[in-house]
Amino acid sequence: MYSVTVEDEATPWLQWAMTEFPDFRRKALKSLGWYMQKEIKKGIKSRAPGGRAYAPFLPAKVRRKLDEAFDKKGKRSYAPLGGLAKAVGYQYKSSGDVVVGWLSESAVRLGTKQEKGAKVRITGKMRRAYLAAGIGIKPGRKEVVIPARPTIEPMSDVLVPKAAGYVEEKIWGYLTKGSPINVPKSRRKYVVRG
Repeated sequence: MYSVTVEDEATPWLQWAMTEFPDFRRKALKSLGWYMQKEIKKGIKSRAPGGRAYAPFLPAKVRRKLDEAFDKKGKRSYAPLGGLAKAVGYQYKSSGDVVVGWLSESAVRLGTKQEKGAKVRITGKMRRAYLAAGIGIKPGRKEVVIPARPTIEPMSDVLVPKAAGYVEEKIWGYLTKGSPINVPKSRRKYVVRG
């Protein structure tokens, strides 16, 4: 999770515009949050967020065997990082910050495990799934090591320097082309958990 505040990198004109037009500032910051979450999701799907490739996942041969075993049982196999790409969002705070990160406690737990790396205990269910796919796990093996696959930090390194320019462009657009149409406020409120 990271919080973005544009005051530090803002030009004097942007500082003035954000003070004079607080509604434009709010809209521009929400747009920035939406843009950043979209880019993080793209980074996850590309398997190289911020240009840094993820550590290798299961070898292709092993993954293919597991996928075939799942297909026979009518189950879906999951892409690396599973549904975590959908669990990225943003939250606008009344203090004028936009927070971007994982949206649920389980996403924080799983995302942190993927980002920092972890050791996962091999369960009986996991052994059976591998065995059904024709892949044996040595009886003495107790855990699987998940290598670190940084996601949020590499993307923040790329996106945060663009934040002030993005907000400035949005506010300038609102001033020259008019404010975006006021749409009814959504009842849905995202809360970034981590």
